[in-house]
Amino acid sequence: MGGSKDKLVVNERDYDYVVQWALNGDEMDIGATLGEGQDWEKWAPWSDKDMRMMDGALQNTNPEWSPDDVDHWLATRAIANMTPRPNQNYYGFTWETIAAAKKAMAVAKVAIKLYHDNAENWPEWAKTALANGWVAPKGWKP
Repeated sequence: MGGSKDKLVVNERDYDYVVQWALNGDEMDIGATLGEGQDWEKWAPWSDKDMRMMDGALQNTNPEWSPDDVDHWLATRAIANMTPRPNQNYYGFTWETIAAAKKAMAVAKVAIKLYHDNAENWPEWAKTALANGWVAPKGWKP
């Protein structure tokens, strides 16, 4: 998940829509669903320990997290913080419309990009807007 060839896709599941990882870019080879198996509403805000774990995973020095885990966590965390919050069931986060699921997927992609592009350079208003579903226009830079 989240590897250089993995990508996020929207799929229909039981009359709702979910955001999932297509492994190696193959939409027939589906990995994890964002929000799957967790109670994301109870997650604490990003902690220093989480950030150190992610940094270690990206540098291949933390055996607990792989770079794919980091991308999955970033994407799921961004969606969990959206307003309004997504629905959640056994499969993970769900949306009633494909448009809402695609918006969430865009937010997740930007969150991953923010982290990998060093989010410290982004203004607070942009980070807040992102958490509420804003997607930066193509080519926008802080």
